[in-house]
Amino acid sequence: MSLADVTLPGEFFSLASFGTVGGAAAIVFVISNTLQSVFNFNPKWLAFVLSLVVGGVGVAILHQATATAPRASALEYGIGVLNGFLIYLTAAGGTAVLSNAGGKGNPRSEDGKPALPQPPVSALLQQRVDLGESAAPKRGFLHPWF
Repeated sequence: MSLADVTLPGEFFSLASFGTVGGAAAIVFVISNTLQSVFNFNPKWLAFVLSLVVGGVGVAILHQATATAPRASALEYGIGVLNGFLIYLTAAGGTAVLSNAGGKGNPRSEDGKPALPQPPVSALLQQRVDLGESAAPKRGFLHPWF
């Protein structure tokens, strides 16, 4: 296969992206990590809520394309909620793997505590105050969600 045989997609995300676990998880991954990086905002619930929304949108889009009834049933939206859980775990797993990929991230020992010595939080906050920065540390693009 030569480079001339490779075709690039016309779009990266489409309505069809909502219909696959990989596409839906990629949507949640990109939105959550971008919000975390740009706005330094990423509570644990953010990616989960986005996952439920993407799962619901996926149900609505797929129902519209395949069903004759005007609206999706409660059972279909219930399955969308289950899919939202799967989407969240897939996106969270991708973030966890990629955040530790280059020796970056926050490796843990067997007992669940940080493997590398961490300075006390009070020292980090004092350092940021001394520098005139906000007290909350800046989170990176692939900072672990948990």
